[in-house]
Amino acid sequence: MDKSFDYEDGDEPFNLVDFGIQKKDLIKEKIRENNPVTSLTLKILKVYKTCSNTYSYDESMKPKRALTDPETGIYNDGVDNEEYDLIVKVDDEIQSPNNKYKIIDILGKGVSGQVFCCSRETDNKLYAIKIIRNKVAYSTQALLELKILDILNNSVDPKDQYHIIRKHDHFSFKRHTCIVFELLDLNLFDLLKKNHFSGLTLKTISYLIKDVLEAVYQLHKINIIHTDIKPENILLKIEKEDNANKITVKLTDFGSACYKNNTFLKYIQSRYYRSPEVLIGYPYNLGIDIWSVGCIAAELFFGSPIFAGVTEYDQLFQIVNFFKETPYYFIRGDKCKKYMEMNQNGFRFKNREQYYNV
Repeated sequence: MDKSFDYEDGDEPFNLVDFGIQKKDLIKEKIRENNPVTSLTLKILKVYKTCSNTYSYDESMKPKRALTDPETGIYNDGVDNEEYDLIVKVDDEIQSPNNKYKIIDILGKGVSGQVFCCSRETDNKLYAIKIIRNKVAYSTQALLELKILDILNNSVDPKDQYHIIRKHDHFSFKRHTCIVFELLDLNLFDLLKKNHFSGLTLKTISYLIKDVLEAVYQLHKINIIHTDIKPENILLKIEKEDNANKITVKLTDFGSACYKNNTFLKYIQSRYYRSPEVLIGYPYNLGIDIWSVGCIAAELFFGSPIFAGVTEYDQLFQIVNFFKETPYYFIRGDKCKKYMEMNQNGFRFKNREQYYNV
């Protein structure tokens, strides 16, 4: 694959094929839309209506598929499961003071809650709704997320030009904080997956990372650390424009974001994108976001994580082994004794045999 750098300002937005999605995948999707299996499953109502003009279907008779797992109610009068997640089914309605959101499908699940695709009654447009777990710690962190989103959307980026996700609504529903966002498309992990993890061109990587860095720069200007930048939290917004695809990059999920003078969270960043100072337990700052972006840039090129440790020790070992030196600040980290060996000549990183025999 040609990975020569040829990106210049003013280049036209890329289409899906430029982003590494193979043409044959697009052709497969088109064929899938028109094959008999699709017609007899996803489009079965259309088939019935074609066969009989008198056929009608009552939506209220449609069984509701559970989207939350596990789906057994335990807490909060039976509406929450054992993990304190709200139990949500297809076509459930989430009521806010001014709107009603009808659930369509689940988009993902994280530590703090679930994200669903939904339609809003007032404009019939699609949105993403994040429903926070009904626990004090997550609800408290959600308040900070809302505060940060309001500052970013209304003060830092009111014109939506710095690649930061837009919040449209927030409210409380059955003791759960709900945040409504614009609905986006592929994340960068899905993009790599569609490209069979073979990596992207430097032109494409430059286009993506440039926009991510712009978003991060806007955060850092007001002393906010994202703390969880990873491929799954960088999404693409794909819009049709003049028979072409307009693609916008968006940084999402500010659920663990914090101010640089209030870095109280210790377990942050997904492991593959976790900075050395966080791994060693040393006070962190804005720089940990830049480390994560660098790891993502390398992953987009190679098609797989540059540091893919199976444990925190293994992650740190791979980093130290890659750079061939151990930073001096490691000895001041809270986990120094866990990973470092001290002797009369100074300190050095423990090898695997020493660490796993402890």
